[in-house]
Amino acid sequence: AVFTRKLAAHAPPVHNLVRLARLSHLELSPEREESLMVITAFNLEARYPDMQRSFRSQCTPEFTIGQMSVIKELVVWLQSQLV
Repeated sequence: AVFTRKLAAHAPPVHNLVRLARLSHLELSPEREESLMVITAFNLEARYPDMQRSFRSQCTPEFTIGQMSVIKELVVWLQSQLV
């Protein structure tokens, strides 16, 4: 949504969230960049069968709760970029 709003074009079909953020001209703090890299890795690990087992073993309740908190913070930040 940020890409489309800022550039008045469709976002490219990529899964790399850091790349999309940069293409959208968002200023990323090191923490946000790291968070986006981790979330991008979730997509890759969940998508490919040989990586799924190791990904599932990481997803303890504590890990999942922590990551959901990070993702919620990113959503709020991204929404603020739409204004």
